Amino acid sequence: MGGRFRGADPRWVAVAAVFACGVVLSLLPRGEVNLALAADDPGVAPSRVAEAAVAEGGADARVPAPEMAERIDVGALAAALPIESGGVDRLVAALHDDDIRGNGRDAFFLLCDLPSGDVPALAAVLHSRDAQQRGYARAILRVRCTRGAALPSPALLAATIEDLRPLDDRFLIDTHVWPVRKHSLLFLCEHGKAALPGLRQALDSQDVQQRTFAAFVLATLGDDASAARVVRVLVAHLADNEIGGDALFASHALFRLGRSGLASIHEWRPYVDEQARSLLDLVVLDLQAPPRTRFDLEDRRGRHRVTGIYHDPVVEYDLHRSPLPRF
Repeated sequence: MGGRFRGADPRWVAVAAVFACGVVLSLLPRGEVNLALAADDPGVAPSRVAEAAVAEGGADARVPAPEMAERIDVGALAAALPIESGGVDRLVAALHDDDIRGNGRDAFFLLCDLPSGDVPALAAVLHSRDAQQRGYARAILRVRCTRGAALPSPALLAATIEDLRPLDDRFLIDTHVWPVRKHSLLFLCEHGKAALPGLRQALDSQDVQQRTFAAFVLATLGDDASAARVVRVLVAHLADNEIGGDALFASHALFRLGRSGLASIHEWRPYVDEQARSLLDLVVLDLQAPPRTRFDLEDRRGRHRVTGIYHDPVVEYDLHRSPLPRF
């Protein structure tokens, strides 16, 4: 049988082979055609061909689609003000860390502007597993208290003491409550009387920032009952060290603590370095003979070497003006 085609024209043999290949390929599904061609073409990556096959033929219904974040139309909720309870729940859900750009920030401002009264949906997520939702909720409730739209609850005060620790708060950069540590510190200085037990407990925190900030708050509140412990924490930050601004911060807090701290200050003085001694002496001087004139303030400048911004950092330190120390 082999001799039967021995004299056939090679051109006709080639034509017949191409025709047969075309028939076979036409019988395959579109995606399989692409994959079959890719097997013969080393310049085409099989993954690229597979992507093209899915795009042309549609995704396989047997493969589950990835779970997507719920698209909450914050703009539509804003247009429907005043927001009813169901709308508030949806705004609180939008505070989650998801792939919807700007949704959480927009919801933040709307929730801050709600009418006066409790917002149970926010209180319910004070300890959310989602760090962004948790951070937004705490910040919103603090803002509402500052504006007089709500009263600080024990749960919010306890959460704010937690927020004295170092946190990842980048999601709040575009708001007026960033950084969280400063916002929390100021809030507790204003409302911390109701949180004294929690603040006293924080004096023994293993976190140096939380411990020092709690001492500052208690000193600002004039908590005589914890005076000795407050002095112990703050004196450690008067020394010449690598932490920028902590000596100014601590010396002002000791002044705010008042005369209840004097006994402990005298006890600690022999055990600190020269910078700390000069600041302790300045605290004692300012408590016993506060500067009353410009001349008095200028005279204080020669009694320390910690700053050129303030004549007397013990008295003049401004928590709003000066950056907080970073521990």
